[in-house]
Amino acid sequence: MLLQRRAALRLRKLSLIYQDQQEHLQTTGTCGFLAGEVHSGGRVIVGTIAEREPPPWLDNALSAGGDTRLRAVGHESSWDVARASWVDRDLGICRIELDAPAEATHVEINPFGLTRLELAGEGSQQQALSRALENAILGKFASAGVHGALLGLSGDPLPNRHLGREAGEGVLRSDASVTAIWGPPGTGKTTLLVKWLLSLLEPGKEASWPSVLVTAPTHVAITKLVTDLLVQAGRLSEETVRYGSAERVRGSALEPVWHVRLLEGLNRNPGDGLRDSESWQRWAALLATREGREAAAKWLLGPRHIHVATCVGMARRDYALSNRTFDIAIVDEAGKAFGAELLLPASVARRVILVGDHNQLPPTITTDVLDEDIGYRLSMREVEELLRRNMFREVFEQLPPENKGMLTMQYRMHEDIGDAVGALFYDGRLESHRREREWALTSRRLVFVDFSKVQDYRHRRSRKSESIENPTERAALHVLLDRLHTRARDKRWNVLVVCPYEAQRMAVEQEIADARFAFDIQATTVDAVQGGEADVVILLMTRSGGRVQFLLDRHRLNVALSRARDAVVVLGHLGCLARDGEGPVAEFVRFGLERNTLDLVELPERANFKSHLGPRVVP
Repeated sequence: MLLQRRAALRLRKLSLIYQDQQEHLQTTGTCGFLAGEVHSGGRVIVGTIAEREPPPWLDNALSAGGDTRLRAVGHESSWDVARASWVDRDLGICRIELDAPAEATHVEINPFGLTRLELAGEGSQQQALSRALENAILGKFASAGVHGALLGLSGDPLPNRHLGREAGEGVLRSDASVTAIWGPPGTGKTTLLVKWLLSLLEPGKEASWPSVLVTAPTHVAITKLVTDLLVQAGRLSEETVRYGSAERVRGSALEPVWHVRLLEGLNRNPGDGLRDSESWQRWAALLATREGREAAAKWLLGPRHIHVATCVGMARRDYALSNRTFDIAIVDEAGKAFGAELLLPASVARRVILVGDHNQLPPTITTDVLDEDIGYRLSMREVEELLRRNMFREVFEQLPPENKGMLTMQYRMHEDIGDAVGALFYDGRLESHRREREWALTSRRLVFVDFSKVQDYRHRRSRKSESIENPTERAALHVLLDRLHTRARDKRWNVLVVCPYEAQRMAVEQEIADARFAFDIQATTVDAVQGGEADVVILLMTRSGGRVQFLLDRHRLNVALSRARDAVVVLGHLGCLARDGEGPVAEFVRFGLERNTLDLVELPERANFKSHLGPRVVP
């Protein structure tokens, strides 16, 4: 009972945090608006903003002159803005085009009643998260078993005895209310889930199929999982619906099952013979109201067995997902989700499957969230501490042994890389499937290029942002890329340049934009790369001194190193990154040297990269 009270207190404090965020966003993300001219049945409005100087978020949206995240709001109606642009910025006159359905009347749109422009969705996410926390405190869950399993944990770590794929499959086949699968990089979490789902959705047994909610904190994760499922079983396309905004779904592999596409049939012209019928007139009248369209969408999409949305996205009222019960809710990439995000799908399911890796990137906490101007009722220290708690980790560690498992065989990385990742981040419990001996592209599959003695290796503040860059490091990168280009012959392979600092990534991206390499290349940040992979990963550490805690974060280093299939090349200042021989970078270098799987390239003070670096790393 004491543990449950402590859990409830923690959830209540988190709810207060999201309430404070919601109030702040709603206060700062709105601007008065006065409609003037109206066209196209009220869908196009030319009006004036009620601020002498437009707020930056509104100015940016109107200056872009295209799709926006704006919403026009009044006392009786509100509409998303499809497009918006300035007519005369100096006078504050703008033109907005409302995303109102064809059936909506001028009276329903009520253009002259729209009095504010807002950032669409500002505060709604925080409201959904706060509501999820309050529902958890009050026990408003579809399953008492799920509620008890998540909020009645003992508080003490319990052993994990189920190691390996077969053990993981056995855990999924159990009837536990909450099941957790820990999947380190390359261990085939998606493959495991797809195989399990196919076993539940066998052809010819539709009457016994469960209803399944597939969620994740990111769009990338759910798109990957469901795309792989439909590739293996195209028949399930008729049973799947993907909910999401146009910018997230349009052009993706899941567009054919996008809820917008599936609902287009609601407005289809019935033909001259039926258009004047009484039944069609009643149908058209129903679709002319927002409530009617939501009810029709629920009627058309509800019977499908697989419903796909992000954790927060599923809370949207027009998706009608938070007001129904599912047999199973799957939360992929659960280690990246805030606790409140996990509670949203958990509250509507009879059984919950959490799949993730708490040793990779945790939930993202931006500087905007830790802004003193928000006016939190809790101290900033407590706010940060509560938000940084990883609920997936706590659930996995405290679940009974029979309700959890860990995948231990990884199929992506060669064992030279996989063994290093396993030793540094998984207590040596990872095994590597790939063990081929031949390798000639780089001097070793693990390379660390040490710039400690290089005089010109200095990071500097970017002129365009608060981030940092390092021109000398980029010069070395280009030498390596040129050498790799000369070696690229028969095999088509790809290179991923991972930059912890955004300014360095932008500079690299700009410099390689016009290059014509004999391989595919992409520059990305650590935050954007989880879930991706490449044949060769080049990690640019960039910093030459100062605060390095950001670079030495084990979660981030794990993600960066584990993207590689065949080789990892790290460029960095070892004296800065491995002071006193301590920390994960020092452990990485030491492990590779002891195993003779890493080449430590120590550049001289006045290094000539073409002679000292290129031939050494790429012989």
